[in-house]
Amino acid sequence: SDSESDSETNTRVLRSRIIKTRRALVPSSGKMDQDQLRTVVEAAIANALAEQAAINRQERNALTQRINELSEQVAAAHVAPPTVQTYATIDIRADVRCDEPLDAVKCLPEFDGSQES
Repeated sequence: SDSESDSETNTRVLRSRIIKTRRALVPSSGKMDQDQLRTVVEAAIANALAEQAAINRQERNALTQRINELSEQVAAAHVAPPTVQTYATIDIRADVRCDEPLDAVKCLPEFDGSQES
């Protein structure tokens, strides 16, 4: 995908920079002293860190932009609460007869254990 091709391109650019730096610092004899080697390694590390920092900045900017877009969508979304149906208050009166069977109570199992209170 795009990130893989970007990564491959960044790797090629980094290798090219390292090779150019090495060619500039390596004497024609092909041997490097300790200071030249340190300079090459430091340049390679600096280039790699700079490249990684640029990639991280791009990714962070893309994520920040996506978060901002999603925040705007959430702010624009209007979520209405569901309508609630209220029931009338029930008054229990002794003079009203109930013809409903109490089957629900009858089907409960017997409790033979003990309960702590």
